[in-house]
Amino acid sequence: MEKRVLSAVLIDLENLYLALKDEYHNAADLTVEVLQRLREHLSQQQGYTLVIGRAYAPLDYSSVRIFLNDLALMGITPVHSLAKSQRSQANLVLAIDCMELLFRREDIESFVIVGGDRDYIPVAERIRQNARRVLMVSPRHAMSGDLLSIVGSDSYLDPVELLPAEKRQPAFWDDVTAEGSDRPAVDREERLSRPEPSPARPSRPPVPAEEVEFTAKWGMPETMGELEAMVDDEHAMLELKRCTRMLLEFQRRRGRIQEIWLGPFLREMNEGFPLKNNSERKELLTAMSDLGIIEIVQRPRHDDVGTYAVLLVNWQHPLVITMNPG
Repeated sequence: MEKRVLSAVLIDLENLYLALKDEYHNAADLTVEVLQRLREHLSQQQGYTLVIGRAYAPLDYSSVRIFLNDLALMGITPVHSLAKSQRSQANLVLAIDCMELLFRREDIESFVIVGGDRDYIPVAERIRQNARRVLMVSPRHAMSGDLLSIVGSDSYLDPVELLPAEKRQPAFWDDVTAEGSDRPAVDREERLSRPEPSPARPSRPPVPAEEVEFTAKWGMPETMGELEAMVDDEHAMLELKRCTRMLLEFQRRRGRIQEIWLGPFLREMNEGFPLKNNSERKELLTAMSDLGIIEIVQRPRHDDVGTYAVLLVNWQHPLVITMNPG
């Protein structure tokens, strides 16, 4: 007789519901169906026996209270978490419960965490360090690239793939041509990469004298047309525009400083490009450097021990001028 794996399934319920709502119309029904199919998949395909099932959410919100009866029928216990400033503490409560189970229940061999936030990286790492299995479950468009990079594809499941094919087609975005158009639906990551309109563009600071020679040094394109010909990929171009806009806004918020520290801006990119992992975000900055949009320079530390990296914006670059006319 095949040995069953005792498992705990911990669900960031609001996270799952909002992720599905972001892509599909009937998100409430899909949330219930996803959880039902996930439980069947874990039992039939993975050989897991659910001994603890908990779903975390601010239960005083009507948007998640509708799931209480369905959760009970699936043997999943709802756990109330407080919400503050429109942000739930569900991930924190889930993480605390997960650590308690990890150290108090040695019989639980596998932890299934339904949630894709980057905040779960320490939780996943601690589970694996204690020689237990971890499976992260989240729709791909809501799964942190860094978290996926840490756990690996073998420890990740997109629950949308458990749905019938006819239910996996995302709803069209509002900015896509109406029904009947031959224009394809916009990919989620492409939409995230689009530069959003801003009511107030950052003011262009004076160009320092040392930046006058950037054009000759980088051999940059002189027009947007030349840049688009060099990139020759619409999605990559959208990412360049979004990252450039983020960089200009980041620079403006810090008093129009000329040098932008690389570390803090990479942390800013965690939110701007959540589907990319850290290496992919660095590759995007390298591409911007290769195209002459920025220059990455090493500066000596004040204690003369090592260096730190800064970004210099090329204010003469056509993309920078396009994103920041002034």
